[in-house]
Amino acid sequence: MLNGTGNDSRSQWRLVDAAWLGRLCDQPASVAILPIVGEAMEPTLCNGDEVMISRVRFQESVREGLYAIRGSSEIFVRRIAIDPTKNRLTVLTDHPAYPSWQGIQRKGVDIVGRVIWIGARVA
Repeated sequence: MLNGTGNDSRSQWRLVDAAWLGRLCDQPASVAILPIVGEAMEPTLCNGDEVMISRVRFQESVREGLYAIRGSSEIFVRRIAIDPTKNRLTVLTDHPAYPSWQGIQRKGVDIVGRVIWIGARVA
């Protein structure tokens, strides 16, 4: 399994039970783990948390939820809401101090994958 940086160095690999991973997604080979950087998704995701994503194909249909999105220089996680009447997406942050983007065409958002698991440090 690759980590979120795309680095396949064995020192970066994580061992995951295949049966557990199979229950999380239907394509276990398409998962990646990404670190959360920053506070835009607090309180849902905090700086230092990790998420496992199941990669999506270009222009694959999406449903509402948390997604990894490719920006100009990084991959970040945001919440996506769908307006089915206008076939548009709203990209949301959970922290009110950060901006959201409304009314975006699906092709205007480079969605890397859907968040299928969240890992957070406990105390």
